[in-house]
Amino acid sequence: MKYLILLEFMDKVTNYLDKGYLIDIIYTDFSKAFDKVSHVKLLAKLKSYGIIGETYEWIKSFLLGRKQRVVLGDVMSNWEPVSSGVPQGSVLGPILFIIFINDLLEMLQFTTLSYADDLKLIGIMSKNTLGTESLQNDLNVLVDWCKEWSTELNLSKCKSMYIGKNREKKEYRITSHLGETTVLSETTCEKDLGVIITNDLKWNKQCVSASARANRDLGQIKSSFTYLSKETIIPLYTALVRPHLEYAVSSWSPHTKSNIKILERVQKRATKLVKTIREKPYEQRLK
Repeated sequence: MKYLILLEFMDKVTNYLDKGYLIDIIYTDFSKAFDKVSHVKLLAKLKSYGIIGETYEWIKSFLLGRKQRVVLGDVMSNWEPVSSGVPQGSVLGPILFIIFINDLLEMLQFTTLSYADDLKLIGIMSKNTLGTESLQNDLNVLVDWCKEWSTELNLSKCKSMYIGKNREKKEYRITSHLGETTVLSETTCEKDLGVIITNDLKWNKQCVSASARANRDLGQIKSSFTYLSKETIIPLYTALVRPHLEYAVSSWSPHTKSNIKILERVQKRATKLVKTIREKPYEQRLK
């Protein structure tokens, strides 16, 4: 699912850039998103979507009646009822959260891409920055929705990214329920669902990050074995190392020589772990 969202994101951005538009992206972050979902309000939304009967009662039983307390050493607090939050780590938790914010997505004018509590607003602008007010309006709608549904944004993690050359940059603002206005900080590099997105849409940082993770696991393989045969290294490399290099690769598609070289260096190192072929040229080690 993450792969599809990233692929859709890159497809939209590159298509609009090719048509001469500018892109403003607002990355948002819900503060303790899963913990602040009101049980009463979530159950009301479930009913509004037609979830009733035994299914509704089961979910109601799943959410309600939970208690928690704090234990510090030998000291324990009293049990207190839990009135909000969907259980993290459960299969149902993310689904319930998506249902909870579904009406928000329908209220926004511009394209929004959401994965669980990860939400970004994508504004399509003309060269004269026409459209920035609409994106600010979407941001205002998001803030108002949070107030109404007892959630809030983590302002320190809400950022704006500007894609496109020779352009003006519009400041986007969030006004809290206390009346305090915060100007979103600009980011030129953001980790989006595990992939590093930069405002120039180049992939050097993503390639460096992916190769670093791959080399880390390759190093663990090397330190765990005194001898590695070709038959041993192939499944280990395929299962533990290569996924780092290929994660969501359809969305970022490394194609420049420098990017390919960074990733290929990991595989070269892996083939050298097999002593019987270590001295052969790289092309022969791949056979």
